[in-house]
Amino acid sequence: MPGTGHQPRLTQVFPIDIPVRDWVAYHAVARPGKTAVHCVDTGESRTWAEFDPRVGAVAGGLRDALGIRPGDRVCLLAENDVRTFELHFACVRAARRDLRPAELAPGTEAA
Repeated sequence: MPGTGHQPRLTQVFPIDIPVRDWVAYHAVARPGKTAVHCVDTGESRTWAEFDPRVGAVAGGLRDALGIRPGDRVCLLAENDVRTFELHFACVRAARRDLRPAELAPGTEAA
């Protein structure tokens, strides 16, 4: 800390060979037992170890049932919920891209 002579303690980075674009997979290996998502309204939560396979299953469904492929545009507008985050990260995993509503309809913004 400035002026105290003490340096802040840095958290060690967990070195794994997973693309940085997939943060869910990264955290499932780096901190599997930690909470990934928690819904305050319902009390429902998932650890990274629980969250990762669920995201993978939904991503597989998006690819198989809807034909979502890398580079496809996906827009998600939903309420805050554990399942919403599962779907969001599944879209990112399946399409390997994220899309904001303003990109879908230029000149508009979601409230």
